[in-house]
Amino acid sequence: MKYFKLAKVALVSLAVFSQSSQGALYQISEVNTQAVSKNAFPADMNESGDVVVAVTFDSIFPLPEYNIPIDLSLIDFENEDLQDALTDIEAAQNGNFNLEDYATILNLIRSGQGSLTTQRLVPWLSYVVENGVVEYIPAFDEIDADYSGYTKSLETRVSAINDNGVVVGISQARPTKLDYINESGDEFTFLVREFGARGFVDLNGINVGLVSDSELAGGYTEAHDVNNSLQVVGIEVFEPNDTISDAAENCEDDELRGDQPLEVCLQILHSSLYGSHNRRAVIWELDTDGNVVEKKTFGLPFEREEDDERLFVSEALAINENGLAVGLATNFYEDNTDFESTYAAIFSGEEVVSFTDRNEYFSSIATDINDNNLVTGYALKDVNGIRRTKFFVYDVNSTEITFPDDFFPGSSSVSRGINNLGQVVGEGEVETTLSSDRRREAFIYDSNDDTFQNLNDLTSCDTPYTLVQAHSINDSGQIVALARVRRANTDIQGNISLNDDGTESESDQFVSVVLNPIAGGEIDDCSDTDSQTDTQERQGGSSGWGLLMLLLLPLTRRFRR
Repeated sequence: MKYFKLAKVALVSLAVFSQSSQGALYQISEVNTQAVSKNAFPADMNESGDVVVAVTFDSIFPLPEYNIPIDLSLIDFENEDLQDALTDIEAAQNGNFNLEDYATILNLIRSGQGSLTTQRLVPWLSYVVENGVVEYIPAFDEIDADYSGYTKSLETRVSAINDNGVVVGISQARPTKLDYINESGDEFTFLVREFGARGFVDLNGINVGLVSDSELAGGYTEAHDVNNSLQVVGIEVFEPNDTISDAAENCEDDELRGDQPLEVCLQILHSSLYGSHNRRAVIWELDTDGNVVEKKTFGLPFEREEDDERLFVSEALAINENGLAVGLATNFYEDNTDFESTYAAIFSGEEVVSFTDRNEYFSSIATDINDNNLVTGYALKDVNGIRRTKFFVYDVNSTEITFPDDFFPGSSSVSRGINNLGQVVGEGEVETTLSSDRRREAFIYDSNDDTFQNLNDLTSCDTPYTLVQAHSINDSGQIVALARVRRANTDIQGNISLNDDGTESESDQFVSVVLNPIAGGEIDDCSDTDSQTDTQERQGGSSGWGLLMLLLLPLTRRFRR
């Protein structure tokens, strides 16, 4: 892939703990994004071992990575309060910030995120790690002289990478400046986006935007997966409800719009598009030049009543090399049309088929499918009076579904990926407490011999990493996973943070790792360290879990204006 080489960082194994082939079944190599940001969450891995990740320094601040570029033209350096707050005004005016002044400027920008006249900050950016190089995925971003490079001001969440290095995901339009004089003669410079969320395909340096049927306020699409035939799956919005349609019409009316630009009025509607439209699964087929040569849309697994004005959804999340897609679609619990939910679905030909038991499960989702038409996902049910998710494997050919045993009967488990060997990876709860925020760890399940294992039990005893999610497994058995590790804290410029006594400040951080199978390896005997490790896990188990919980909601949309 021909990305702009904004950051070239060698992909190295920062820590390899399986020195002996008899010490573990997997060797852990960290995907080295430490030069980019504090936390890196994996999305997918292809057969070559190339990885795509989303990074965030602080998703609440929000701040995606170190040293976010500042548009100096939007900063009022004549403001007396700002002048008093800065330690080196001249250097700051030239963009040469020391740490204190950089923090001051960022806090100023953050305080103005409710206004469209302030530089936009976003929580997530995405990178691809290919052939040992970490490269920025720009999506709809562009090089801008005011930012001295890419703006880094549009949220980009990568979803998948195919074996040819083609990447898909979801992003936003780059904010553009719009000068406006209001009726009182006041001058403003607004930063507006043409659209709030759009699926993209990065095809060998060509960025392709996937446009929805409804173009109201820029429309809304998502791209979730791509196969080697350049079939891309996701969703689009269509048939908006009356409320959002009326609001868009009001924006077009000079009198009803009020004293604001049309572009600002429409942007305010961006966050409402997802919840104000019907949504349907889509398969876009592209040629090698990035042209959409075919678009197939899917409806629902039932016949909709003509007078039913509720908003329904179907969504494709994964596709195999046979062109068979899976995901979810609206259906009804116990066939009660007053109790609508979403259930795992297969999109084949013109059909949408639900396959989990709607009498037992309140909802379900299919997250992946392999080329043998084995589907994996998870379903929600009552377990001892508490709702838990349980992962499954479904054989499309035989229509047989299996819910394997996981960590324990009351554990919630989630599967995220399956390879062509029938190996499934995901995560599940490992604590038996009644807490709603129970610690999770990664697992691997082999559907051939019905074996379920905690991936942490298959790595070296002295590893500093705790594997909390497993996202993808290729046919070589490599697994890309999310790990928690305690290490030195870093500030917003990437420097090591120190305590008042001069010692390094530490925190739990989330990083992407690749698990490489060790030929002839054996499970390490950790009996001597189990007690100490368990104590450490329970002491540090809650640190950083708020950030992780954002990733446990696979269909959450958190795109900001």
